[in-house]
Amino acid sequence: MTKDTQRRDERKEAGSVLVIGMLILMGLLALALLTVTRIRGGQKTTAQSRFSSVALFAAESGIGAGMDFLRLNYVPVSFFSALVTPSNSAPLYPATLAGNGVAPGDPGSVFSGQTEMSYEVSIRNNENDPGFALGNDVDGIVILHSVGRGPGTSMVTVEVEIDGSLGTIVVLNWRTL
Repeated sequence: MTKDTQRRDERKEAGSVLVIGMLILMGLLALALLTVTRIRGGQKTTAQSRFSSVALFAAESGIGAGMDFLRLNYVPVSFFSALVTPSNSAPLYPATLAGNGVAPGDPGSVFSGQTEMSYEVSIRNNENDPGFALGNDVDGIVILHSVGRGPGTSMVTVEVEIDGSLGTIVVLNWRTL
């Protein structure tokens, strides 16, 4: 083999090493970008989960305040008729229910401003009530509908079916929407 041929072979090999090296670097860069993307996605998911938990806590707090409100506004003969509307056409959002519809940190809020929590509670008649269409609570069963809000745009809705027909407040059903 002559020296010229040997040099040409070495140059060809040197070029292929450079290409292989660049391919390896590009592969490592792609792997690094994929890792960063996955980590950020996991952080977003964790934050959203925490925000949803805060909103659920706010909705449950609204249910608790609503149950206290129902205890104070129970009437033995007509039950909760003063609190329901015909066919739930315009559900009552009681202004005297502690913290109802009050922005976090505003006067009347049950949460501090740093929590970014609030709730809106409405009272609805159950659809099986014989007085549903007329806006009368005949069976003593109503539904507390609470929308809890947390940080960002997080929101959770909880509904609780309450029976007051026996003179005490009894939870019949609890569901998260």
